[in-house]
Amino acid sequence: MINYLETHARVGYNEVARIFSVNRRTFSKIHKKDIESGEIQDEKREGPRSTKVKDIHFERIERAIKENPLTTLKEIKILLFEEFQLAIKEKTVSRTISIL
Repeated sequence: MINYLETHARVGYNEVARIFSVNRRTFSKIHKKDIESGEIQDEKREGPRSTKVKDIHFERIERAIKENPLTTLKEIKILLFEEFQLAIKEKTVSRTISIL
């Protein structure tokens, strides 16, 4: 894309972006990055995503399930909020249980 822009002086960002099926703003950022650093690749991101659910929460979820195997995700979510002020969604509780 960058070479195309440089070899076709009369063609603008919009036209090059359309030719390569890329958003004009995306192409603009790529071109700017190429001019500034000569690198086009994204910087490597470090480590895994952080999580709100810590070991103490895992233990409490596990204990709640052992106390009552029929407890719902919503009940566990409420329990975690009441005991730890941990505001998470039921989907997060579900994913946490699947890890146990």
